Order: sequence, then structure tokens, then C-alpha cells
Amino acid sequence: MKLTDLTEICEWTHGCAFKPGQAIFLEGDHAHTVYQVVRGVAKLVCVGSSGREIIVGLAGPGDFLDLVSILDGRPY
Repeated sequence: MKLTDLTEICEWTHGCAFKPGQAIFLEGDHAHTVYQVVRGVAKLVCVGSSGREIIVGLAGPGDFLDLVSILDGRPY
């Protein structure tokens, strides 16, 4: 990747903060944004048949959240 590519990517980015427990996106939502964890940890959960949350993964600094969905057009 060239420096000009990185500069262009940076022009498209912006920061945002989420409160603990706040949903970033929900399963089945249309994927339209790539998220990268900068600080803290994002808990990836799904809701089981009992209605309880099941932790399916953790994302830390530097991790991207479901990058594949945005690339292939699938929902989160």
C-alpha cells in the first residue's frame, strides 16, 4: 500500500466512542461501516434460544469488527 492510499483511507475515517454495554451493530443489520477497536474491548455476542447472551468472541485494540460482511455484502 502506498502512502497516498493511506492518506485517502484516513480521509474517510472518523472516530466515535461507545459506552460499556452499548450495541455497535446488531446481528442481521445491513453492513455499511467498518469498525476498528482503538481502546478497550468489544464483546461479540449472540442471543441464544433461551434469550440469554452468549459471548462468541472478544475484539481488542487493532481488531476489526466483521470486516468480511462489509466486503461481501452480507449482513452482520
